[in-house]
Amino acid sequence: MKKHFLVSLSLLASLLGACSSSANRIDREQAVAELKKIDLEINYTPLVEVPSSYVLSETISQYDDGGYAIENAEISRHIDQRNRYSFARIEGKHEGRPYVHESWTYVSLKHNITCHYYNAVIDGLTRNERFRYETEKDDESWDAVAEEEIAEKNRLYSQMAKLYSTFLSGMDNIQEESYFSSESGSLDFYVSNEEATYSGTFRNYWFQKGSQENKTDGTYYSASVYWNQCDISMPNLDFYPLREEAK
Repeated sequence: MKKHFLVSLSLLASLLGACSSSANRIDREQAVAELKKIDLEINYTPLVEVPSSYVLSETISQYDDGGYAIENAEISRHIDQRNRYSFARIEGKHEGRPYVHESWTYVSLKHNITCHYYNAVIDGLTRNERFRYETEKDDESWDAVAEEEIAEKNRLYSQMAKLYSTFLSGMDNIQEESYFSSESGSLDFYVSNEEATYSGTFRNYWFQKGSQENKTDGTYYSASVYWNQCDISMPNLDFYPLREEAK
């Protein structure tokens, strides 16, 4: 699914306020060059080890959660690949009704455990349930279950600089713009025309936050991420009745 970013005036104000007095105002051409350098350093001459954990907050105008179309979704993701733990919470509207889905997956001493909680109305029926699956301990199978969270982590780490450089390079008829850089690998920017608005922040070559709004169709997406952090909080298994794995 194509993702779109949302920006507001308050976000612009916070972005500009975050620029320290030591940050230098640059032009769009210089900002694109900085984004290309960030992409080069991240993907071709890595300066640091790829992060294995993160805490992510996202908002998106429409999100596909296992075949369910969720509107105005707010998503929280926590992942720690070293400790084989992931968590995701998706909250929004499905067919105009409130929708909540939480999911944990982790490796315990003896099992791989996946817990789900749903509170939603689907096809006119209320779905309010919680359950868990347990399988034999297997780190590789955990990777498969947490595939979406891992893919999102990798996308935000490795693709955002290239994506933004493409957006900025292709924009014309710009109405508002500002670009600041305090050092190599650090960039804050905001740019808007009649069709779209983009903002982004990179620190030490890593994507920190960003947003995009498509003014034509009203779709949007925003994200903020804390790298190499993960607030691990294992669920109480007594709250999640054991269910046999579906064949």
